[in-house]
Amino acid sequence: TTLKAGYILTAWLESDAVEDTWQKIYTIHKKLLSQNDKIVVKYRTEENSPTEATITWADIDRFTTTADLSSYEVGDEIQILQGKWAGICLKIESITESGGTYTVIHNKTFANTFDGTAKVLFNKWKYIGEATYGNGQSKAHTITTSNISPRIQFKICFEFTGKNELRKLHIVNKPHIKE
Repeated sequence: TTLKAGYILTAWLESDAVEDTWQKIYTIHKKLLSQNDKIVVKYRTEENSPTEATITWADIDRFTTTADLSSYEVGDEIQILQGKWAGICLKIESITESGGTYTVIHNKTFANTFDGTAKVLFNKWKYIGEATYGNGQSKAHTITTSNISPRIQFKICFEFTGKNELRKLHIVNKPHIKE
């Protein structure tokens, strides 16, 4: 009954041509056992340097930090590294700055009131979609933006309460430039 969270990263997948149009990724998985279970799919086509920060919880869906987040925007990723809910991957819903302090609202409302601090990692993963309880045993996730590149990497985040499992990934791509 306890929520468990984690993620896997694929290796960088290289185009067999000069560059490919990366179209879809399918998650093939055991039927999810709870309405709270989900598999979140993200990707990136460029490497970047993430930002580690200490945050102070302000509410169940927001926190503040004095780390420089000027290069981050709505949709970018927050991964909780240490503290309550460590392992969870979140998405920035809103980010504002005032006097060097950033206030971030994320996409998940936790059931518990938060106080204190946590360590998080900000990164430029692009959200594609998620498989949830009602999706059966496979889910197609369409890649619609920034999807032409010589390579791609996927991050698959899990939130499970039961014994769910990811069985495999299937990636659909086609050559964009072939010489």
